Amino acid sequence: SIRQSYDDLRALAKSRMGYPHLEAGTHPGWLDELVTAGAEISNGYYEALIEHFNFSKSIRDPREGLDPAGREMIAQLLGFATISLARILDRAFVEAGVSPPVTHPTLEAIFSLLDIPIAWVTKNLSDARESALVESQYREWVATGQVERTLTPDLRQVREEAAKARANLNPAPPQDPPNQTPPAAESPAPSPKAGLQLTDEVDRAPSIGPQTAECLHACGIRTIGDLLTSRPDDLANRLGGTSRSPSVVLDWQDQARLIMEIPELMAEQAGLLTGAGYRTAAALADAQPEELLQDVTHFLHGANGQRSPLHHYTPTLRDMATLIGWAEAVCPLDARQKRPSAKVELPA
Repeated sequence: SIRQSYDDLRALAKSRMGYPHLEAGTHPGWLDELVTAGAEISNGYYEALIEHFNFSKSIRDPREGLDPAGREMIAQLLGFATISLARILDRAFVEAGVSPPVTHPTLEAIFSLLDIPIAWVTKNLSDARESALVESQYREWVATGQVERTLTPDLRQVREEAAKARANLNPAPPQDPPNQTPPAAESPAPSPKAGLQLTDEVDRAPSIGPQTAECLHACGIRTIGDLLTSRPDDLANRLGGTSRSPSVVLDWQDQARLIMEIPELMAEQAGLLTGAGYRTAAALADAQPEELLQDVTHFLHGANGQRSPLHHYTPTLRDMATLIGWAEAVCPLDARQKRPSAKVELPA
């Protein structure tokens, strides 16, 4: 799915998500730190990408495997990888005392440098191999609900290492169920995206991927409107499971409302704001950049923020001012003065 959508994902990373500001250190261990940071950030997306990948659609068309939120996650990772590689190459050229050559190699020249059989890089054979692997994984997933027997060795190692890492983390208190907060945006000022409509499919809501959407469909929740008109406690009871508590359902609802109120807002930013207690456009418009920065930073450093795939994200005053500006545009001051402060303080 990623390979066949690479051009679109790269364009998304460049035009919508923005490349992250990243500088390599000057101390001896800078390369280890840069590579480790990339591994930690990408590993944080593991569970979220599973939730936002649709096996059924990928079988028909690999490019449709990732939903919009999943594509945004991959675009952010591509942006980080691009800048990381650029910083490594910059340092390599400086330390070698050379400048990168400007060349325009022919196709024949590229082929002459290959030290592997050309069949390994031909598009058709690669597609067939990947298609066969995905189909076998899909059949196992349909039959058992998981992918174990057909898991590739590299992914199996990633899963095992991630399990070890999670086991070493301090467990959250029993009364504090996992918060399905979507990742915060990596870029300082993401570009606008289309907002939600009440008639949109429920899987367009932040934090809701194909698997959660199927569970919601079984409860009669098929659209954003259905989700917003449901009582959190009643819907959580019908869904079952500790990870779908009333507070989690309320997060889904408030994140969806935020994106409906503020069309420029992205799913990751909506999750960040609700986690910090800003659940309406009015509450956000009332905030000061310094106050919002403090609240967002506090959330990211807390237990729920550490579970977020983008817990490495470092917010800035410029980020916060941008978010507040979007909210002020849709919630004028005179309208805000007619109602009390809307910031919500929820248990951590």
